[in-house]
Amino acid sequence: GWRTGIALDASASMRGWYGRALEGKVPPDVVKDYEGRGWVHMNEQDGRKTRSFESEAYDDAIKRGYLKFSENIVQPIARDFIAYLSSNFDACGATTVMYWACGDGRVVEELGSFTAQQSALLQVPGPINTPFGQGTHLLPVLKRFVEMFVDAKRSMFVFVTDGRLDDIKDVVDYTTSLALTIEAGTRNPIKCVLIGVGNGIDESQMEVLDNLDTG
Repeated sequence: GWRTGIALDASASMRGWYGRALEGKVPPDVVKDYEGRGWVHMNEQDGRKTRSFESEAYDDAIKRGYLKFSENIVQPIARDFIAYLSSNFDACGATTVMYWACGDGRVVEELGSFTAQQSALLQVPGPINTPFGQGTHLLPVLKRFVEMFVDAKRSMFVFVTDGRLDDIKDVVDYTTSLALTIEAGTRNPIKCVLIGVGNGIDESQMEVLDNLDTG
C-alpha cells in the first residue's frame, strides 16, 4: 500500500549539478572579437563593471570548445531512486517526482510520475517552467506530497538537497503536528527521508529532524 515520491532541490546552487552551468574560459582575443560583433556588453553591478555575453557569444564559444556545460550528476541519482522506489515499494508501480525550492525558494514544479522502466530514459534537467530558486524551503513540497497522497495506506517521500533549509522551524512544527495526527489515528503513516549531498550541508539541521521528539 505504499505511495512514493522524490523531491529534487532546484535552488540556484544546484544549477551546475543539473548540467546547466557553463565551464571553461574564452581566450581574450576571442572576447575582443565578440565585442567587435556586439556580442558582449558591460554592466555595472555592486559598483563594479562586469562583462556579459549575448546568446550568440555563448553559442559560438560552446561550438568552438571554449565552454562546455557541466555534467548532470542529479539525473543518474534520480533515475536510481525512481527505479528502486517504484519497483520495490509503490503500490501503483510509479513514483512521483518534483523539483522544489524553485523561484523564490518556495515554488514546487512537478515533473510527473514514472515507472522503473520509464526512469531509465528520463531526462532530469532541472525546472523548466520556473527559474532555479533563491532560497531553500522544504515545507511547501513536504505539504504537497502529504496532501497529494492523503488516502494512501502509507507513504514514503525522499528529499534531496545540497544546502541549508531556510524554514527549518516551520518544518519542525509541521512534522510535529503531522506525527500527532498519525498517532491519533486520523491519518496513515508517512516516512520522510532527507538526503544531503555536497559540502554545503548543515548537518545540525538534519540531526534536529532525525532526533525530533514530537511527544
